[in-house]
Amino acid sequence: MNSKKKLLSFNVYYAPKSFGGATIVAEEINLRLVNDYNWDITVITTFQDKTYYPYHLKKYKIKDVNVIAINLPEHSNYDLIYRNEQIGDIIANFIRTIKPDLAHIHSIQHIGSTFINALHQNNVKTILTIHDCWWICERQFMINGSGRYCFQKKIDPLACIYCVEEINRFEKRSLYLKEILPKIDLFLFPSDFHRQLHIQNGFDSNRCRTNKNGVRLPENNFKKSSSKVVRFGFTGGPGKIKGYELILEAFSKIALNNYELVVVDGAKNLGKSWSHAFKSAKIDGKVRIMPPYSQDSMDDFYKHIDVLLFPSQWKESFGLTVREALLRDIWIISTNGGGTTEDLVEGENAHIIPITTNSDFLLNAILECFDKDFKTFKNIHKSKITTYKDQTEEINTMFQHLTE
Repeated sequence: MNSKKKLLSFNVYYAPKSFGGATIVAEEINLRLVNDYNWDITVITTFQDKTYYPYHLKKYKIKDVNVIAINLPEHSNYDLIYRNEQIGDIIANFIRTIKPDLAHIHSIQHIGSTFINALHQNNVKTILTIHDCWWICERQFMINGSGRYCFQKKIDPLACIYCVEEINRFEKRSLYLKEILPKIDLFLFPSDFHRQLHIQNGFDSNRCRTNKNGVRLPENNFKKSSSKVVRFGFTGGPGKIKGYELILEAFSKIALNNYELVVVDGAKNLGKSWSHAFKSAKIDGKVRIMPPYSQDSMDDFYKHIDVLLFPSQWKESFGLTVREALLRDIWIISTNGGGTTEDLVEGENAHIIPITTNSDFLLNAILECFDKDFKTFKNIHKSKITTYKDQTEEINTMFQHLTE
């Protein structure tokens, strides 16, 4: 007789299509729940392949968990991103078949939230980890139509009316999600900042807990390679939200060439590329493009940089790469963005700059790095950073409490 407790885990992406911080966190937690705490895990995720019919199911096993991937239609619409009755019915069938003890939900845009009704109807205890602002903001990251952070603390529809395309469908979405949220037993947030933001927007504080994202420790033999120039790294990807335009603008003003800009082309995990902007950049230093790294290979990226650039243009819920770099004694230049800065100490392991489209703040922080000795730099605050082992232990305790 199988004595293992059964967990249904949900995330829009999953290995082998690992993309984004939420996906990495979901995979790392699940791996440890299976191996260290004996959970039987089935992951519900998505893929998109027009050679299959919409909603075709693909089943496979990876990283010690069973995965069920639902093929999304090639063309979707606004409503299906948050409310998908067909996916809800598919998942309802799996709930009745698998009979899970618990559900753990991560990022579910395009899966929709409808399936949560089935979890509730079948008395499945449900935990939701909120990695971004999808539940309170139509645009997911509180970035307005001009590509700038809106700086709202309590969402005001009268402010949103100038940002969203159609206020009626925005209100319809908000009402639907507000009907879903009471069916969740526990909300987890990767930072105190992100937890407080959602409490300010009506979430029950008694059901909201901070569960800091974990970070994988460097390998025992990790050692940064030597270099005669300062090496700046960027993993953020395209678009204004991650600040890549600010980086290009700042470096274009630097009349020095004794540096290297190392850029990770993370979009290749989705079969795309966005590094052309850096390849054609008019800057004096050397630009090096690196392929996307996995959790197993990330040391190969970090050992080649001295400074991580994180000029995010929204108040991030966490900032996974920031913690990965801090554990590896890498200096951080980061905007003052929400959960990102909770492990940063100005002047001791980071330069913290304001969220702004003015690249001069980033420029000045970069210029200060040319006077630092990164060969000897050690982050004296690294012991405060949560590891995946820590995070999973905390989550498992919550799981056990809910399923007793």
